[in-house]
Amino acid sequence: MLKGNLATRPFYNDRLVSLTVGVIAAAVLALTAFNATQLYSLTRERAVFTKEIKANDDQSRALHTQANELTKTIDMSYMKALHGNVSEANYLIDRRTFSWTAFLGLLEKTLPYGARLVEVSPKPEKNVMHIDITIVYKAQADLIAVVDAMEATKLFKDVTPSARNPNDDGTQTALIQAIYLAPMGEAPQTRSGRRGQP
Repeated sequence: MLKGNLATRPFYNDRLVSLTVGVIAAAVLALTAFNATQLYSLTRERAVFTKEIKANDDQSRALHTQANELTKTIDMSYMKALHGNVSEANYLIDRRTFSWTAFLGLLEKTLPYGARLVEVSPKPEKNVMHIDITIVYKAQADLIAVVDAMEATKLFKDVTPSARNPNDDGTQTALIQAIYLAPMGEAPQTRSGRRGQP
């Protein structure tokens, strides 16, 4: 066979070409092996995740089925009645809660200089807060001023002074009875549509 070489300085280095091709082939093989390893690893992880997802789905379905079965055993009419009773109880508790801070702050504004507070007795009855207030005063005008000031707040009604007793120091003690109209929320609707009663 006739070989022609048009190069001015012919150069044949088959070993360099073979080495280059070998390095490239080795790199391709290494890259292919790495990709295959990664693909196998990811496939295994995906299989694990798929198994976990299936187990979670099965557990979710089982819990859902159990919840449905439990729901069927609940007496809804009883639950509605219980909810109504709880609402009424909470309402009554709120109604009977007595705020000493608000009440004493209000009395402090109403007491004139010549009168002082001795005793306070709140007496809740049927959602109505009755108050017994014992005061010591110097002059009859002080007692009248206390009653007028309490009525002027619009938070007391039926303010009635009674049981006036003289003291040794020239002062008098009086018992004032009233109904305290503390701000209260509306009663919740009961099962029968009426307002909550105690």
